Order: sequence, then C-alpha cells, then structure tokens
Amino acid sequence: MQNTFEEKKRMDTGKVFVGSQTMASGRHCLTIEERGILTASGVLDVGAVTEEGICATTQLGDLHIRGSNLKVVRLDSSTGELVLSGEIQALSYVQNHPSRSLLSKLFR
Repeated sequence: MQNTFEEKKRMDTGKVFVGSQTMASGRHCLTIEERGILTASGVLDVGAVTEEGICATTQLGDLHIRGSNLKVVRLDSSTGELVLSGEIQALSYVQNHPSRSLLSKLFR
C-alpha cells in the first residue's frame, strides 16, 4: 500500500496538515503538531480566550478551538499568524453571515 504525500509528511515530521484555502486577500492555513501546538495563518482577530476554548476570527469565518490548558503562545497581527499550545480536542468554523432584520427572519 502506497502512502499519500500528506501521510508521508505526517510520518516524517510528526505534523498534521489540516487545511488550506487561498483567498484574494491572502491565505488561511492550519497546522497541528501532535495535538499540542496549533499554528494558524490568516487570523484577523482573537476574541475570547480561556483554558478550554479560543475564538479567532479568520478570513473564512470564526474558528472555535476547544481543548484543555490552551494558551496563546504568539499572535502577530501584522502577519495574521496565531500559535497556541495545549491539548487540542476540536476545531470548528462558524460562517460569518450578515445580520438579517427581524422581518426577513419572520418571512423566509
């Protein structure tokens, strides 16, 4: 059985490549190293930070990171890079939608 490039990369470096998306204004990419260090590019802002969760605004929507003992190691607003450590348990995106009026919500 032949390994894919990503599987080989993971075996050689211990890093897991999560995803990447090219956009007009730049690039958004996530890398997780052994579920303990997450590096994200394309981060616009970091909101709530607790040991159990971090909410970051990215170019593709809000990224919610859940885990334990989470800490922001580095946030570089000029490059949009976020590095955090801790036990990473889950990642999820919440799409940013423009706010709708009450009438549009009632009459959909």
